[in-house]
Amino acid sequence: MINPKHVGRIYVLYGDPVAHNSQGLSVDSLQSLLGARINGDVWDGYVDFTERADPDNQKFIDSENTGVSDISYEPNVRFSKSVGKSSLEISMLSENKIPKVTDAVLFPEEAELEKMMLNLKNLGIKATIFGGGSSVTGGVSQKPADTSVSIDTSKLKSFEMNNRIAVIGGGMTGFQAENEAARRGLTLGFFPESFMHSSVAGWVSTMASGQESNRYGDIEDLVLGVEIVRSDGTIRDSITPRNSIGVSGKAIALGSEGRNGIISKVYFKTHKKTEERKYSSFFFKSFSDAIESVSKLDTFPDVLRISDSLETEIALSEAGSSVMKKVLDKYLGVRGFKSGCIAIAIDSGNSYKNIRENAAKISSTPAKMWEMTRFERPLVANLLWKSGMVVDTLETSVSWEKAFELYLKVKNTFNELLASCNIKGFIMSHMSHQYREGCCLYFSFVLNTPKKTEHLQVFRKEIVSAFLKSGGSLSHHHGIGTQLSGYLDESHTRLMEMLADPVLS
Repeated sequence: MINPKHVGRIYVLYGDPVAHNSQGLSVDSLQSLLGARINGDVWDGYVDFTERADPDNQKFIDSENTGVSDISYEPNVRFSKSVGKSSLEISMLSENKIPKVTDAVLFPEEAELEKMMLNLKNLGIKATIFGGGSSVTGGVSQKPADTSVSIDTSKLKSFEMNNRIAVIGGGMTGFQAENEAARRGLTLGFFPESFMHSSVAGWVSTMASGQESNRYGDIEDLVLGVEIVRSDGTIRDSITPRNSIGVSGKAIALGSEGRNGIISKVYFKTHKKTEERKYSSFFFKSFSDAIESVSKLDTFPDVLRISDSLETEIALSEAGSSVMKKVLDKYLGVRGFKSGCIAIAIDSGNSYKNIRENAAKISSTPAKMWEMTRFERPLVANLLWKSGMVVDTLETSVSWEKAFELYLKVKNTFNELLASCNIKGFIMSHMSHQYREGCCLYFSFVLNTPKKTEHLQVFRKEIVSAFLKSGGSLSHHHGIGTQLSGYLDESHTRLMEMLADPVLS
């Protein structure tokens, strides 16, 4: 007879399990859009985890067999390494749908990696890699193998400088690595919204992009090489400015989604910290005007973020009825920008001065406020989840000439789905990264529905389909994980399978 074992309550939302301070949030606007109170009293963000029995196959996963001295079989540790922060996972957990939990968690030292990977292959044990745990695409979800482990990379935290190149342990979080660079008067120049929690190797494996990519580039522009450990050996790129050696470790690490090997070290470009940052805010009459105007620029500010009218309305509603808000409303009304779109720019040069066509310059305060809170935005999602809502984000890359058409297609698709499902919700968007060829459009949406997971899957499927039908990419910087991999075409799927390590496939 199996005796179920109640492990306890485990927190599954973002950050620490504390109530988010809703003061300053545009609660009134959100309540109106969702037809429900936003007070965080529906769900506390915890799940009750009861394990039916200790996995029988744990006896094969010991230090002698794996070559790893630090192994955890604790149910709460195994659970925490088996789920990421994707909306589908959070939605299922909120409905008490518990996913497959890994059989053990390995915490290897760098010197143990090669032997561990070879041993796991010989034992027939499958593995997933756990970095910062911020995956929003199901990247750490356990696959239905008979025996599986999670490889936690938190012990891979070395940092050293090789001239101007930072050699960083793949398990370091962005926050930790940037602090090490800052101690030397340098910056890595890579600031994703998940900066506080995501790992440097995770940036590489998801082909990520940071908020200041207009200045420093995307991850493929900043990484010079890697060390990647596979079950058939280790590939070590040389620590040089550039290599012309055929296929490199960097080439198979970028976009590998944790399948091609363990990225143990990353060779990262560094930059001197800028002495001056200039903050500006603007208003465009419409999102289409903003896209048209920005598409004509030859250079872009370090950060240029343009919100559509709904995201603008919600952001400005946080100012309430303040004197500054009243003055701004009057000024914009006179200029004909009353229902427009706000743009914030942060620049270390003068590219911000080029944002003039069809735009009205306003106070620099919105840009400064955005920078102050840019890593706290997931906490706003916490409040909505705790209020019984479903929250998700999807992003795409699209050429300039197709950008507004794609935007309209996604909005119309979403609103048609709301009507057909007979639920309330809203979708808003902003442009977050710019290129001479096009931009990234980032969509955030919230649903008020009792069928959380069912409706979330429907909306995600149709939004992604709208991306692809409108000429957009599957993802710009989140990666594909397990949740979007089914949309890959046959040739890309075949390529991924060719490069995958048998332990991690």
